[in-house]
Amino acid sequence: MRDQTRPLMGESPVRLGMMLYTCMEPHPGLHRAYNRWYERDHFYSGVLTLPGSAAGARWIATPELKALRLPVDSPVVPDPTQGSFLTTYYVDADRMDEWDVAASAAVADLGPAGRLWPERDHVLTRFVDHRWAVARDADPVPALLTLDRRFPGLVTLLVRDARSDDPAAVEAWLRDECLPAVLPGSPIANVVAFAPRPFAGERPADLPRDTEPASRVLALLFTECDPAAAWATVFAPLAERIAASGVVALEWLAPFVPTIPGTDHLVDTFE
Repeated sequence: MRDQTRPLMGESPVRLGMMLYTCMEPHPGLHRAYNRWYERDHFYSGVLTLPGSAAGARWIATPELKALRLPVDSPVVPDPTQGSFLTTYYVDADRMDEWDVAASAAVADLGPAGRLWPERDHVLTRFVDHRWAVARDADPVPALLTLDRRFPGLVTLLVRDARSDDPAAVEAWLRDECLPAVLPGSPIANVVAFAPRPFAGERPADLPRDTEPASRVLALLFTECDPAAAWATVFAPLAERIAASGVVALEWLAPFVPTIPGTDHLVDTFE
């Protein structure tokens, strides 16, 4: 029997290198059409079939979920009604440069073919490098598999240094002090954290420029329940803990639940 913790001779194990995080808002009245275009075309042709793409998952935030977002005056998503759809993609660490080139080529090909759906706006789209991961359990889902695990919920946590611009201080406080106090006994099974990276390819015309401080950390908190069910007991206190830290400033805490491929599950909540 093969020891699956060790690769076969000549194999290069896939490692999580970066993520494309893209939160979008279709124009009014077009949520259903957008959902179908994205899941049946762009999810694959735009990203998942690119060389180096390792995993992808789509998420949705209903009006009720968006009403839970913190802080209410977020500097990165100032309008809490925006950002109904989120897609997260993981890219293999050894193929990130190749992926950037392929992503630019895909946009160049799909645009003239009329397959880029102009009736939507970027709310928060970032390319981010994988930095670290922590988990609640002794034998957790590996970071690379968290999108394929199909967790019932996802909470985006976006923070930065509250004092200067020190990414090491943000990461150390979050990873070594905050999360070890929050995860035990909570529905948060995995936390996968990322830091900003520049996109090396040719940027699409509508892709926002990255202007955030170097100290910003974007973390995905994977939950074993609908985040709304634990908002008052886990996530609102997490926001309070961050605010009281004096180390980290909370910029966005936003819950999502997964879409169900092949359906318009929850899409009618926008109409």
